[in-house]
Amino acid sequence: MTNGIEPASGWVRKFRGRMLGVTAAFWLACFVGTHIPASRLVPLGVKDKTLHLSGYAAMAAMLAATMWAYGWPRRKRLLGAATMIPAYAALDEITQPLVNRCADVADWTADMIGAAAAVTAFETLILFVNRRQNAGSP
Repeated sequence: MTNGIEPASGWVRKFRGRMLGVTAAFWLACFVGTHIPASRLVPLGVKDKTLHLSGYAAMAAMLAATMWAYGWPRRKRLLGAATMIPAYAALDEITQPLVNRCADVADWTADMIGAAAAVTAFETLILFVNRRQNAGSP
């Protein structure tokens, strides 16, 4: 029986260092972006909660994929995401008043909804692919 898409083999092993670098750079860029003083923000024409939801969905998906690429088992990935993302989002919100922006529980909530949706989608995809590959095995 095959173990499905194995992170420790093939192309994943080759690119996981780059995945980690891109994920870290994206998280840093998001942190910098959320700490631009309010007076310097350029209107994007997108609602603030939509930015939070989509931004944290992207961050969470990248984190989940990177943890998977490094061979973290599902439970460890879920625990990692469930601790790292809320802590990071709280730090992000708590430090925004330092640059004359508002800390907002509703923003944090949108962050969590986006992150939970992305991690759920990623883990469901991994389960589906693994089950499909295992079903075709002798």
